[in-house]
Amino acid sequence: MARIFYVVRLKGVIGDCLNAIRVFANPAVKHSAHITVRGPYEKEIEIGPTNAVVSEASLVIKGVGRFSNLAGGDVIYFACEGLDFARVWWKPDYPAFVPHVTVYHGSDRKWAEWIYRIASKHPFCLSYRVDSLETLIAGQEGGDAAPVLFDEEMISRIAGEDARKIKSLPALHRLGAIDRVCRYLVALSDSTESPRI
Repeated sequence: MARIFYVVRLKGVIGDCLNAIRVFANPAVKHSAHITVRGPYEKEIEIGPTNAVVSEASLVIKGVGRFSNLAGGDVIYFACEGLDFARVWWKPDYPAFVPHVTVYHGSDRKWAEWIYRIASKHPFCLSYRVDSLETLIAGQEGGDAAPVLFDEEMISRIAGEDARKIKSLPALHRLGAIDRVCRYLVALSDSTESPRI
């Protein structure tokens, strides 16, 4: 059965970097970087009033956290604050109020620990302007599951690895790439312009 969520998708340079981290962490990841704000629903709902709250709002992506989810996997995430999430938040499967962008979700606890150690040593603080909520359909053949896209040329320069060949990279190389992309996010945090790559 399809499960419908309403999410803030992250785009631009920040979205490219977060999508790359997600793919370096798990090359089989099926959804782009996003913050789930509402869901799951069995059918689509009218989100106009909710969109009025989030459209053009600012949020800050700051800090790294982790938790075990209901399915038993480990989740590594980048915390989000600033947007008035509390006014629009509805996630009955996860009643704790933790706005975040998942960068890894999987059952390999040791791998999750490595990703957490690497990402958490980088003190980034990224400002992001929200466009609007978008629909994410999970659990449906041909739903939103698709290759996660990002600017491969830019990420290859930042990560020091060929982003077109992520699936064939050894785990240690993927961890090094995550480290370098996180370092770039720190530089991006400290700048009003994108740092040179």
